[in-house]
Amino acid sequence: MIESKVKIRMKETANGADDHVNVKEYRKGRTYDVSESLANVFITADPPLATRVAKKEPEPPETKIIEPEETKDEEEIEEEAPPETKKKK
Repeated sequence: MIESKVKIRMKETANGADDHVNVKEYRKGRTYDVSESLANVFITADPPLATRVAKKEPEPPETKIIEPEETKDEEEIEEEAPPETKKKK
């Protein structure tokens, strides 16, 4: 069974066996990818030996704000209209 990996940062130096066989030293201040079970051992120890490193959330895509076009006032519209459709005042 393959166990998922968790990123942890050690608060204290401690020994552990990520593969349940080979013991190695996990040093204070360093970050490691370890099995879920070893992470739980370190994190739930009293006092905790490690903290889970939060996954960096991807930034949301940039949203563009589209400004509405300026509305032309009535006078400008009359000037642009062809001569046969101009309003008579």
